[in-house]
Amino acid sequence: MKEVIHFALPRKDADIPETVLERFKELNRLTNARSTLLWGEHCSECGFPDCYTSCSFYVARQDYHCRRFEEGLRSAGTDGVELMSVQFGKWGKLEADGPAPFLSRKKAQSRESRIRTVSTLINNLPASQDRKNRLAYRVNTSMRLGAFDMQTDGDGLFIIEAYLPQPDSVAFTLSVRSRSDQKPQFFQSGFELKQGYNRIGFPVRDITDQVDLSEPHAVQIEPLAETGVEEVYFGLVDFVDLQDVEGVELISRGVRKRPAPRDAKSAIPAGQTGSDKKVKCVVWDLDNTVWDGTLAEDGIEGLTIRPEVIAMMHKLDARGIINSVASKNDEETGLAALTHFGLQDMMLYPQIGWHPKSKSMESIANSIGIALDTFVFLDDQSFERAEVSENLPVVECLDAVEAAHLLERPRFDVPATAEAATRRLKYKDEEKRVATFLDSGEEYTSFLESCNIKLNLLPIDDQKLSRAYELSQRTNQLNFSGRRYEMAELREMRDQVDTYDIVLMQCEDRFGDYGIIGMAVLNKEQALLESFMMSCRVKGKMVEHAFFSYLFDRLHSDGAETLQVNYRKTERNHASIKILEDLEFAAEPINDTEAVYSSPTAIEIKGASVVAITDLRPELSPVS
Repeated sequence: MKEVIHFALPRKDADIPETVLERFKELNRLTNARSTLLWGEHCSECGFPDCYTSCSFYVARQDYHCRRFEEGLRSAGTDGVELMSVQFGKWGKLEADGPAPFLSRKKAQSRESRIRTVSTLINNLPASQDRKNRLAYRVNTSMRLGAFDMQTDGDGLFIIEAYLPQPDSVAFTLSVRSRSDQKPQFFQSGFELKQGYNRIGFPVRDITDQVDLSEPHAVQIEPLAETGVEEVYFGLVDFVDLQDVEGVELISRGVRKRPAPRDAKSAIPAGQTGSDKKVKCVVWDLDNTVWDGTLAEDGIEGLTIRPEVIAMMHKLDARGIINSVASKNDEETGLAALTHFGLQDMMLYPQIGWHPKSKSMESIANSIGIALDTFVFLDDQSFERAEVSENLPVVECLDAVEAAHLLERPRFDVPATAEAATRRLKYKDEEKRVATFLDSGEEYTSFLESCNIKLNLLPIDDQKLSRAYELSQRTNQLNFSGRRYEMAELREMRDQVDTYDIVLMQCEDRFGDYGIIGMAVLNKEQALLESFMMSCRVKGKMVEHAFFSYLFDRLHSDGAETLQVNYRKTERNHASIKILEDLEFAAEPINDTEAVYSSPTAIEIKGASVVAITDLRPELSPVS
């Protein structure tokens, strides 16, 4: 890896074992062609040039640049092997601009020889360091970009070749992102350098699935350590075409793979992190994500809000997708900044502090009562995204540059219903309920009785059909049958009044309106509850007890002695079994995933009287 101009220190004769040097030479021989990326030193919190006067971590080197790299990119090597020595300081990262020319091995070596000559000439000029820096910048810019004409449908790899002397391994991220604001594209994967020689490859096909390499883009390599990283010797770090991939540790979409045979026809299977479930919560970083600037350094008055982010928050809110915060800042100052920008009511359970952001995700999920595989996390820092991905792989992590384009992603394609638009307010009401209960010191059942909980049973008319559909698509934990009804299916069942009774449940208490929180599909001919689904917002408030008590009374008066309930196991609905067991239903297994639960209708359900229930539907036909 080469940069045109780097900090002018004497060449370093590296103390590298002979066996490792042979591996560097071997890869050079195996290379048919490669791009010629020009690597430079950058900062993950870069605000150049203002950061040189405002950043508390800025420490100048002899060339006036920041010691994010202790000695810049320093030429190193021995015995004819050209390497680059890097000592990563806090926030230091390598970055190269593309597209870069893709050349044969000999032409690439000739180009790098010319680069070294130009580097030496500029560094030896009888001029000030400031003039050398400006000249180096102009030369770098003129030589950096080219036409990327690599064939990306074959076995091309992005190779990272490095020697790590230290005994402790170091985790890194590789990121490739487009430079276009109109068409943001992003690829990211983690990798690890271990003590000794490392040869790691990423299939180019995985990268081109996400990023158009023929358009301007940036390639970044960043350590995940909070502090600096001891010396790393990099050899070839480039897009390459190899004669043989033997000995390359392949990483496909973050999943490590054994090298495939050279003549293999099939693509390397792609791993993936995150979930394919619809999004219920977006968690935002703050600094350089929601606003431009760093709160701890710039203060509230020095921050500039990003209007496209605020607009996206409101669009998500209209769809019932919750917004929250995970930020490493002082809590009091962070909350004051949210209030200053009018965001305090938009954010549910914001987590501001110095703990890992994966812990913040877990805290938000537990507070709201939704699963982490419905979360998306946005942060400008690759370290923070990687930390969350490593500890919570079901959470999809995106770069902050994706903020304005979230709704283009399939996971955000959820209906914008009237119920969805008020979801955040209902969660805010729940915050008040919890706070009131904790302050009251009351026994829980007594507290529930004081809440004046009301459950209204509503018909599934045309106005409420969208909400019924949304419930079936979004409800996971308390969904007995695991069914996902389509709109047309619900409409057809609703019209079969002799067979089906579809009930919608709306709940409210003295703190506010929960909205329509549940749906039940009763097959009247069989006295069979084909589906029952309920929002977790009312879980534990005796709402289900009140509904089943009402249903038992109605069925018993119509002559049905037993109610049966369909249950089908899913990844997420184990809590449904707990409700059925609490209501004293008996299970009759059908197979490993399905069962029918039964209960006599002539029983009394404890706790049902806590909730006042009213049936607001037209007169019903009796159950057979």
